[in-house]
Amino acid sequence: MEIRSLELLADHLCWLQAGDHFHLEVKVNHLPVLELASRDHYHLSGLVLGGRRLAATGRERDYSYSHWAGRASVEADPPEARQLMLETWDHPRLYITTNAFRNPGCLAVQTVLRWCYGPGYRLLELPLRSPAVDVECLDRHRYMLDLTPWLRVLWQEGAKKLGRVAPGPK
Repeated sequence: MEIRSLELLADHLCWLQAGDHFHLEVKVNHLPVLELASRDHYHLSGLVLGGRRLAATGRERDYSYSHWAGRASVEADPPEARQLMLETWDHPRLYITTNAFRNPGCLAVQTVLRWCYGPGYRLLELPLRSPAVDVECLDRHRYMLDLTPWLRVLWQEGAKKLGRVAPGPK
């Protein structure tokens, strides 16, 4: 299984203020994956519509008025796809640092994680408000999302399609 990209989407209308930022960092087995690191910094205020991108992996962007001139709405640029191969024993975690949400409840209620993986760039969308998703608050503006359970689900789906039993933790 693999991670090609991760995106943080607004689940519904979301207000961003000038100075808001998002930093996404992926760690596998506690080691940072530098090619997936990202930073999105907003230099203007605006509304982000539901389903639109707030942040994405693999690049750094600064957004100002000139960046969105002629566009219909405020949205972060698409991710730069990478190919991070994962094994069944790996423990991928996404660290989100942002000042746009004041507590983990707001982050969870207002965002969705989109995971692009596999051949054909398949998508898995995880609403962070779901009881199956655990958003851990590490400190005031830093959150951690353990992707390991979802990696296991994707491994099992892939194994079923191939007619094999998925290897799992012992």
